[in-house]
Amino acid sequence: MHIIDDLLILLSDGYRGPYRIIRKHFQGGTAYRGSSSPVRDQTLRITLSRLKKKGLVENQNGIWKISEAGQKFVEKALRNKRMRNNPKDVKRNMIIAFDIPETLRKKRHWLRSELVALHFKQLQRSVWFGPSPLPQEFIKALGVCNILQFMKFFKAAEEDIV
Repeated sequence: MHIIDDLLILLSDGYRGPYRIIRKHFQGGTAYRGSSSPVRDQTLRITLSRLKKKGLVENQNGIWKISEAGQKFVEKALRNKRMRNNPKDVKRNMIIAFDIPETLRKKRHWLRSELVALHFKQLQRSVWFGPSPLPQEFIKALGVCNILQFMKFFKAAEEDIV
């Protein structure tokens, strides 16, 4: 997924331009690429198309730019990356247990990645231990994903868990 990140970061830096210039960045031009190998033209076109369908980028008269939703997505991703890269000595006092049905597998995987970003530690596959309170944005996302009903939240002290 790093080409998506690189594209969105490139466009969020205020860049606006035609496809051929974006292609140049990913085929050896500037340092927005995390890999040393060039990105295939077809891959870049498909990625831009998918980002456009999701509403994260816009193409107006052949000029690509990031949308407002895309900018929010980048800000959230950077905030989560900072949280992952700068783990704090947080006091863990919440247990989250969930039993999300197999039909909602993608939401279950999303939940696990979010819990890691929030500095939770996995006790079992669906039992996690971490800090509280949970961010309001996260709680709203649980409601939007319709998985809140499959979750239980418990308050605990780390000393109680042995």
